[in-house]
Amino acid sequence: RTDGRLFGIDAYTGVSLWSVELKGQALAGPIVAADTVLVPVQRRNSSDLRAFDATTGQELWKMPCDGWAQSCSLLPLDRQFIVNLAGGTVQSIHAKTGEVEWRTVLGPVCSDDIPLSLSVCLRGGALFVPADTVYVLNPENGQIIHCLGGDPPVPDLMNVHPDCSVFVAEESGHIGLYSVARSFTLVHGGK
Repeated sequence: RTDGRLFGIDAYTGVSLWSVELKGQALAGPIVAADTVLVPVQRRNSSDLRAFDATTGQELWKMPCDGWAQSCSLLPLDRQFIVNLAGGTVQSIHAKTGEVEWRTVLGPVCSDDIPLSLSVCLRGGALFVPADTVYVLNPENGQIIHCLGGDPPVPDLMNVHPDCSVFVAEESGHIGLYSVARSFTLVHGGK
């Protein structure tokens, strides 16, 4: 296996701006938040999240993520990266510093109901997070706003409509459609 490289390319001209060696294999494509490029990297015996300045390619920080880099989803959001881990933990990492801003444990710690897709969705100012069920979180502090109750399907496939209604499908064939009682609205300039 050869080590991967990360390239910074001007989107308008196609000119290569910088290139860095990853010292391992990229586990996923890079994502960008607050002019910070994040890529999960697998080395021989460990894995890291590595962050680079989008303008210069200079490494800003590195976070060990052994055991979870292959089974997580990453969402860039303003000045943070949202990381949804298999097993029911979601966290926010500050894009510039790599500091964990908040970490929320969702549902039962030992649940075997792990969805096939861990992709987080941002709708109406809230995070919709698949785990043993669908959780709705405040992206600022990770507080759980709501979760699907009863016995909903495991969200192997989750689709959140712009009106925040949630379609959930389980690999077994069970499906569910849920409508929210409240709507989430971002108020610009609000306090």
